Amino acid sequence: MAAGIGLVPSQTVTKVGDLYLADGLRPTALSEAMLCRYEHGQDRPGPEYTVMLARAYGARPDQLGLQIHAQRCCAALSDAIE
Repeated sequence: MAAGIGLVPSQTVTKVGDLYLADGLRPTALSEAMLCRYEHGQDRPGPEYTVMLARAYGARPDQLGLQIHAQRCCAALSDAIE
């Protein structure tokens, strides 16, 4: 996953949590350590985290070096960033 895009890890974690709350969902357990593993290619986020990370960064998953395999997540992301 491409690092950077204007947010430090703690800001990214907070922003993702805020997005979950804004969508009426309970925030997940995303941590700075998980984000670090994603950024260094040691782990890959699932489709839901991929969508939320893309929304947090205001970017498409491919711009972050991520892919989404689930159709519904692609639709949700399209709605969120347009």
